[in-house]
Amino acid sequence: MIDPQVILIVEDEDDHFELIQRGFSDQDSGYRLERASTIQEARQQILAFAPALVISDWKLPDGDGIELLRQEDSSSSLYPVIIMTSHGNEAWAVEAMKHGALDYIVKSVETLLDMPRSAQRALREWDNITKRKQAEEDILKSKEEWERTFAAIGDIITIQDTNHRILRANRRACEALGVQHPEDLVGRFCYEAFHGGTQPCDGCPAVLAAKDESIHTAEIVHERLGKTFSVSAAPVFGADNKLSAIIYVSRDVTEIKMLEEQLRQSQKMEAVGTLAGGIAHDFNNILTPVLGYAEIIAQSLPADSPMIEPAREVLKAGMRARDLVKQILTFSRQSEQERNPIQIHLVIKEALKLLRSSLPTTIEIKQDISTEAMVLADPTMIHQVMMNLCTNASHAMREAGGVLAVSLAEVNIDSDDYATELHLKPGRYLRLEVSDTGCGMPREIAERIFEPYFTTKAKGEGTGLGLSVVHGIVTKLDGNITVYSEPGKGSTFHAYFPKHLGNKATDNARVAPPPLPRGHERILVIDDDAVIAELTRIILTSLGYQVTVYIYSPQALEQFEAHPEDFDLVISDMTMPHMTGADLARRMLAIRPDLPIILCTGFSEIINEEKAKALGIRRLLMKPVQCDELAKVLRQMLDQPKE
Repeated sequence: MIDPQVILIVEDEDDHFELIQRGFSDQDSGYRLERASTIQEARQQILAFAPALVISDWKLPDGDGIELLRQEDSSSSLYPVIIMTSHGNEAWAVEAMKHGALDYIVKSVETLLDMPRSAQRALREWDNITKRKQAEEDILKSKEEWERTFAAIGDIITIQDTNHRILRANRRACEALGVQHPEDLVGRFCYEAFHGGTQPCDGCPAVLAAKDESIHTAEIVHERLGKTFSVSAAPVFGADNKLSAIIYVSRDVTEIKMLEEQLRQSQKMEAVGTLAGGIAHDFNNILTPVLGYAEIIAQSLPADSPMIEPAREVLKAGMRARDLVKQILTFSRQSEQERNPIQIHLVIKEALKLLRSSLPTTIEIKQDISTEAMVLADPTMIHQVMMNLCTNASHAMREAGGVLAVSLAEVNIDSDDYATELHLKPGRYLRLEVSDTGCGMPREIAERIFEPYFTTKAKGEGTGLGLSVVHGIVTKLDGNITVYSEPGKGSTFHAYFPKHLGNKATDNARVAPPPLPRGHERILVIDDDAVIAELTRIILTSLGYQVTVYIYSPQALEQFEAHPEDFDLVISDMTMPHMTGADLARRMLAIRPDLPIILCTGFSEIINEEKAKALGIRRLLMKPVQCDELAKVLRQMLDQPKE
């Protein structure tokens, strides 16, 4: 059973309390009455019973009833109160109501007997007041939560009227626009605050949203802030369903765009790597007979033949092509390439010599080489840097001609000089400068010149990879490259390479090469390319070996299985139809585990040195293989003591 609610009667006169009590009994109100005769006693009763209503006399022995209304920490009463007095006094009534009394009753027999009705009226009013206060508190709480949320959102948010004047702005908007308080933005036009403009921007989502009353999004590059923003604008409708405001949200996506661009560039370089890998095998197979037959021709010519030097140039060009393929594969795979101390001035001079024959006579070449210091690099890397930079310069001067200037000098980079600008560690560097007097380029193009696939050349004249490859090589060598250019004033590239502090390279004076090691052993050669197979036969036969050649790997395996002891060593191509070189080697070694096998490949992602050794293959050679390299490897394999 639920206890009835308590109504506290604070009355020091017994007859008055009895009238009130009789009125509640007659009307069967369902309330339980408790009595207090003083203010102090009333406060104790309030704590004990938590009454639903307090009905208090104005004058009490220890004070007046209004004391029950006064709260030290609140301007309103914590419980409903009706004040009673024996004298009608308007001033007292105003005072009581001001302090939160719900009603003011002048004592009489009739009013005291009718107190239940007054109590019910007061309780209804109190319930309404309580609900209204709760609603107001809920609204205030929601408003405060909205304000805090609006202020804390990391995106730039403004609320604008239909004329694009800012009505509200969050804290992030203040930070982005350099003001202290949101009030500093209120009343300003959006386009003036964001861009310093005098009219709405073309294609602005807020303008479009105000026009067709729908949501619009866009990506905007903010020139003044140097950032990219993803912007959206949504219409806000009033109670009359008419457009009343625009919510404008702007998110800084600069870093996201940079990451997306890095991903795209990575995917492009991956595509370059896939393409390079796809053509490397065939290209090296083409180079193999070029180099092989050039070597045979050079070795067969008399010492005084005028054709020896051209043959050597063919060999040199072929070797450069081989190294170039190797370097491109290394660069596209972002793997480490062997670096040795080299005097790069020799590579620079060689590159300029080659360029002179290919450049028009309207382009003058000037060089100023003031150092013979070394850097840790692969010669092909430096050669590729030179060829790309100089080719780029020649394109800029092909119409009117000009001067291509190349210089190499030592410079010192310290922390107070170029370290911050160049992002280089302090120390000694070799600075390669390549400049031209050509057409030049504006700043916005110069800033993108090293991006992969970015090119200003006409279709078919360039891939846009040249300078990105240069940038990749210089960066891989722990250096940096910069460009300065102005329209009509030419361009200057500076490539910085860390100076190698070791001993100078030995003199490159020509000495007669030692005779190639020879032999008489029986060698089985398998290569599906008939030209390469025949070239290998000619080279090995000239070195004294007994050679058996197959261009069909299953046939070679069949012959080996029939006569496994007839061969002292096997040379096999890797990529062949029907059976790869690795599979062939595995089958042969199952029959003769001591068999020396050399595996040759133009390019393969399937096999490497580690995997080859795990299969029992003695050596893995990259095509094209030179005669002297093959001769030396053969003797190394054949002269090893058998287990």
